[in-house]
Amino acid sequence: LQHSLLSVGARQRRGEKEQAGLSSLKWHRPAEEVVTAPSTATMGLIEVRAYQVWLYGLASRLSACRGRAAVFATSAGMTDPNAPLKGYREGRWDPMLPVWQEMEACVHLQARKSGSETDAVWRRSHPA
Repeated sequence: LQHSLLSVGARQRRGEKEQAGLSSLKWHRPAEEVVTAPSTATMGLIEVRAYQVWLYGLASRLSACRGRAAVFATSAGMTDPNAPLKGYREGRWDPMLPVWQEMEACVHLQARKSGSETDAVWRRSHPA
């Protein structure tokens, strides 16, 4: 998990540099533009962001993770936890932040308890 978080964080920082010149509408891309990589280690920035929103959504609905999702929502400055991209601030979604890591770890644990892995579910629900 830690390796995955480190690589997601590195990809996010690399992608931030790549997108520095893009318009502020970078989040308003149609869902079909998210290309699913073969693994979390090879995700592009757009997929990383979509994956983060998906993980947050799972955390906010899983009873074991709901509290951590609420703490993350506050930390991310969400004005409406049911609309996580409203007022989105990229730096507050940093996967290296402890508040994010705790929430994500909870989602991964719940997936393992159910006999699954979050990465496998993501790939099945978002085929390339």
